[in-house]
Amino acid sequence: MYEYHDDLFDADESSNAYRFCCPILIGNHSLGAFLEPPEHILVQPDQELPKLRSGTLTFVRHQGEIFGITCAHVIDALEVAIDDDRRKYLALAGDQEPYPSEVWKRFFFPAGDTHVDVNVQLHRANDPDVDLAAGWIPPEVFNSIGREAIDIGESQDLPVEWPAQVGALASGYPEANRRIYGREKPDDTLAISNITLRSAIEKPVGKKVRMFEPLSLDQTTDVDILSGMSGGPILATVGNQWGIVGIVSGGFDLHSYAKSDIQGFFDTPAINVEGEALDLPWLRSWLGTLIGVRTGRATHDVKVQQVGKSSIIT
Repeated sequence: MYEYHDDLFDADESSNAYRFCCPILIGNHSLGAFLEPPEHILVQPDQELPKLRSGTLTFVRHQGEIFGITCAHVIDALEVAIDDDRRKYLALAGDQEPYPSEVWKRFFFPAGDTHVDVNVQLHRANDPDVDLAAGWIPPEVFNSIGREAIDIGESQDLPVEWPAQVGALASGYPEANRRIYGREKPDDTLAISNITLRSAIEKPVGKKVRMFEPLSLDQTTDVDILSGMSGGPILATVGNQWGIVGIVSGGFDLHSYAKSDIQGFFDTPAINVEGEALDLPWLRSWLGTLIGVRTGRATHDVKVQQVGKSSIIT
């Protein structure tokens, strides 16, 4: 068993890595996700992914400011949704009618019983080979979320020398973990639970980091497809220190071994997650250029909550 820092676990030995991230859902301007029909929000029997996509936003602190980081491909999903709506609007209103930005889809996150507009501009990294986007989070927005931020100051850098492998946690919000409670829209409550994966990693080399750990059947939950975790933090413990080494960017389903198209690749359930490695000196320099860059949008009250947390422990 690899060592993990005590700060990353509660008294009941469950991981608390979820406190550094939240789900971000693509929704409409006035009622968030609930302007979409339920069949767009939940995974349907004939599909693996919902039509209404989501990712995970991780919070870091630099020079006393809060930033949200996620994957650039999460931003791509939002832009695809906006373009689809634009085409539909122009088909009805005519090509000469501009598509008003006030009705564009955007990101929302749950905060208690409210659906809060992500009041930030997320910027892609300048390097096209880096699947990373980030934005400055205004204090009033961050306070409404009820999360904590990971300090990425120089004093928090992990040691240069690592053992061959160390313990790591990856946290996020799979799209398959959504549930709707309530009677009818918009009085329904959307619940999204967190998953934390626990495995060994090697020191990141280059731009990628990988988590791999075979699992026995009694170590897995009913979650299989991990889509939606993109952007969630990957936290490593090295000696008596812990820190962020990357964000989740992709990977295989937990039960890939049982799926006919890749049968034989694994012979057991497994954590096999790829992450975008974070070079902290470079990240600090880039985030410094984003301080104060924001867009102003409203906050809309819709009953949305995060419920429950589950961990896959090896």
